[in-house]
Amino acid sequence: MDYISNDHGIKLAYNLHLSENETNNIVILIHEALSDRNNPLFQKLAENLTCNSIRFDMQGNGDSEGVFSLAGYGKEIDDIHCLVNWARSQGYKVVGLIGHGKGANEVMMYSAKYADVPLCVSIAPRYDMKLLPNAVKELLPQIEANGAAQINVRGMVLNIEKAAVNDYSHVDMSKVAKNVKAWTCIIHSKADEEVPYSESVDLNKLLGKMAFEFHLLENFDHYFTNSDNEVSTLVNNFLTKTLPLLRLKSLI
Repeated sequence: MDYISNDHGIKLAYNLHLSENETNNIVILIHEALSDRNNPLFQKLAENLTCNSIRFDMQGNGDSEGVFSLAGYGKEIDDIHCLVNWARSQGYKVVGLIGHGKGANEVMMYSAKYADVPLCVSIAPRYDMKLLPNAVKELLPQIEANGAAQINVRGMVLNIEKAAVNDYSHVDMSKVAKNVKAWTCIIHSKADEEVPYSESVDLNKLLGKMAFEFHLLENFDHYFTNSDNEVSTLVNNFLTKTLPLLRLKSLI
């Protein structure tokens, strides 16, 4: 584990995984809400991807400094930008962003804002952002009554504020999707108990010509707990198809 500092001096914890293939291509992994860089899905991805990868903790998550927020989209997207710039300063070509859950929405938001990374993989994204994480929905009565509630996530006590819930749920993903500038691969499971796969169907339609691939898998939960290499295989195939096309267009 190492750290980089964002533009405000906050240290963000990250792991750099170097592929056995001789390549300077790299992707950045952005985790789900109430999660961190060491979730099993991302560890499997890092082990199996055919290019280099960085997985990092958002502010206030995992081993990173800063204050946790359920929303915090603006600062988190800017932190992704810091990682992108850092990777480039180390001589890597940042070819893609891979996000899961909240991170799946943030990779699209990043592309709509910065438009400087040519590929996105969005795993189990939400279209209707009023679909809160199940753990947060259970706390809503307490949040409404007290203005906040606390939740224990892998030994960390996180504060869920009412204002953050409102910010989380009022993002217009229709507007975001229409402004995505990266070729996008969406992956979802029909058995997702947290985010219905119909959310991805709706988002994929709105992506227009940026919708490159759409995959619906069977029988996996939101976190792909029992999967082996299914997600890694889809991501690697997506990279294999798109990277030569990007080189032809001089986009990387």
